[in-house]
Amino acid sequence: MRFLILTAFVLGSCGGSGGADFVIDSEIFDGSYSISGTITLPAAVSDKGATLNVARVSAGGGSELVSQRASGSSLTYRISNLPAGSYTVQMRIDVDGNGTFNEAGDYEGYCCGTLAAPITDSAEATEITLTNANLTNQNFGLQ
Repeated sequence: MRFLILTAFVLGSCGGSGGADFVIDSEIFDGSYSISGTITLPAAVSDKGATLNVARVSAGGGSELVSQRASGSSLTYRISNLPAGSYTVQMRIDVDGNGTFNEAGDYEGYCCGTLAAPITDSAEATEITLTNANLTNQNFGLQ
């Protein structure tokens, strides 16, 4: 499977505008569907660097990231311009702000785990399948 990674860094604080906190308007995928939901955050992540990743696990592969600061107890996300297929959605929080993930104290989770029972292993990540409609309420939590 091929992966193309596009990283967009968005600086500033989340929320406050009524729209999604994390938005990926896909430039490498060319479709008309979207995935959206809410991510519940642990209390310790206020004003920390966060990265949202969507990866296509079906034919064609591909991956896109968006990074910005996370604050509050939850945030919303929307990933648009997706073609039909299967995807995973992951959020990572870099607690010490050094730009490295998977260190002690960092948080991560995949859709559709919960704050109490997050999915932290990509092999166990829920595949979100888009067929002919947008999918909302693809919610999850981090550990």
